Amino acid sequence: MAQIAYGYEIELTPLQILTFYNAIANNGIMVKPRFALEIRDRSKTIKSFEVEVLNPAICQEKTVKQAQDMLESVTEPRGTAVSIHSPYYKIAGKTGTAQIAINNRSYSLDGVRYHRGSFCGYFPADKPKYSCIVVVDSSANSSVVSGARVAGVFKKIADKIFANDIALQREYMPQELASEKSIPFARDGFRTDLQSIIETLGLDYALTSSASEWVMSSVEDQKLVLNTRTIKEFVVPNVKGMGLRDAVYLLEKQGLQVEVKGYGIVKQQSLVPGQTIKNGDRIIIELG
Repeated sequence: MAQIAYGYEIELTPLQILTFYNAIANNGIMVKPRFALEIRDRSKTIKSFEVEVLNPAICQEKTVKQAQDMLESVTEPRGTAVSIHSPYYKIAGKTGTAQIAINNRSYSLDGVRYHRGSFCGYFPADKPKYSCIVVVDSSANSSVVSGARVAGVFKKIADKIFANDIALQREYMPQELASEKSIPFARDGFRTDLQSIIETLGLDYALTSSASEWVMSSVEDQKLVLNTRTIKEFVVPNVKGMGLRDAVYLLEKQGLQVEVKGYGIVKQQSLVPGQTIKNGDRIIIELG
């Protein structure tokens, strides 16, 4: 019985595991997973899928509460996923690290061991709204995969959802942060797009030149400043600090063939800004 807790004697799909975690988040009520709420033909509902309860109580109420407390402690100090602790909302979940059996015979092949890392959880922990499971397998060329490292992927997904859920932010954002007015980060890019966003947010800004189509942003005296970014024909432009869409548009407009690595904003570019462009030149931009 003790070895069952290790997990090697149990074979479950990620969806089955997530269903179990959902039951913990739902105070013991286990429901059947749904991939769609309804099927529509334009505005007409053809079929709807109601909540189907598989088990109204998977265990005693006090046991569920103990499980919830333990899952919350995983992202707190001394927990195996303390690195994903958030000051804005609580995450409850559990890391998992397992060796992968090769051909169902051995956990080692030519001295190399393969691992599977996972993190399953839900958030906000005190009032669950979202749940997710992340599973990553290692390969011969990758570093060791562990549940603690995979938890970082879960955190990125959770933060993205939190950032897009305004109602959730209003409920969980600390009052001192919610009332604090700070200048947000702004990517360099097309001037009229940036101006439109800044004016919609009601922020103060200064424009050094209305003649420039492309600008670089900076913060001076609690004000966003849009500085001129000069673009010359047949010359490699400086696209550092730009988002992917603006960078690719600008480079291809100059006649360059673009190769993209990574995601985020442009951190490096293979061709030096200011050098003359030759027909067929290729440029690599690295985002991060």
